[in-house]
Amino acid sequence: MKYLAVLLIGLVSFSYAEKVTYTTYNNKKAFIQHWKLTEEELKRYDTFMDVEGKYRYPNLTPLEVLGISAETDEQRQYYAKKAAQNERDQVKKQLKFIVLTTEYKKQLAEIEHKNDPEYQKFKAQYEQYQKELQSKDEKPTIDDLLKKGNKKVIKKEKNNEATQKDKAK
Repeated sequence: MKYLAVLLIGLVSFSYAEKVTYTTYNNKKAFIQHWKLTEEELKRYDTFMDVEGKYRYPNLTPLEVLGISAETDEQRQYYAKKAAQNERDQVKKQLKFIVLTTEYKKQLAEIEHKNDPEYQKFKAQYEQYQKELQSKDEKPTIDDLLKKGNKKVIKKEKNNEATQKDKAK
């Protein structure tokens, strides 16, 4: 009885799952606009994916598929450039979002640590260090920040160096 229930749950779950084997579209015009394709390019993409691509390249973008299936080096170079530009644009969007998310996390940390004296001390040291580096026109490294802001880290580093010297003897 237990196995029958598991089998039924599995069958019901499987029947609701829709498997997309490669990049498909419901709105041809929107798909062409998004990938900046011509009607002819879309036709070549569809033909290739229907015959072979859905088995070999189910996770590639249409630009990558068109580049792989290109008949000449010129076509391959064209799609490589187009795919690189598309990827660059997507990465820019992702990085903008990451920067915004990081700024928001920073604001949340400020709120959470507003009354934490250790955090405030480290923050003040960090800000002072930033000012010093700006006057020298240098960028801080993580090691610099840890050494400047946390004396315990320096002691651990010295202990590690001494241990390594002892092992070397």
